[in-house]
Amino acid sequence: MEKYKLRHDEKASAKYGMTLYRIIATRDFGNVKAGDVGGLVSSEDSLSNKGSCWVYHDAAMLENAKVRNNAVIKDSAIICGNVAVQDRAVVEGAARIYNCAVISDFAKVSGDATVSGKAQVCGDTVIESSAKVTGNVKVETGTVTNCIVGSDLNRKLRSLLVRIQWYLKQKVQKG
Repeated sequence: MEKYKLRHDEKASAKYGMTLYRIIATRDFGNVKAGDVGGLVSSEDSLSNKGSCWVYHDAAMLENAKVRNNAVIKDSAIICGNVAVQDRAVVEGAARIYNCAVISDFAKVSGDATVSGKAQVCGDTVIESSAKVTGNVKVETGTVTNCIVGSDLNRKLRSLLVRIQWYLKQKVQKG
């Protein structure tokens, strides 16, 4: 038996510019009861019928995003693109997960945090506040708060260093 049914949500569809459905539980599982109204999905393929995964509140799953196993998306979090949130991962608050990012294991992304690119957040990692994880990076443990972690970060820092060195050289030459 399917654990949820879909109800077209015209207001949300207009807001996001695509067809979206509100999910409604059809049976009890985990801490979800039959009749509970959940968040938004773009299709039946978005949310697995296996495990106790769920999309709560006004959270939204757009495009090809997938939630599996016992993972949860809640509050006003948005996952979009070819994102996978799985295992016992949690995405909450106003967090945004984009592109091909994977959130797995016991990882938690919360607050205004953003994970994008081909980033992998796994293990018992916590990404919170306004932290940004981007590019082709893997964060396996620890807490990332109010900073940027990304594969293109070193390139940006090198570029900045080159500009500073050039500026200082110009100042020295001008006396």
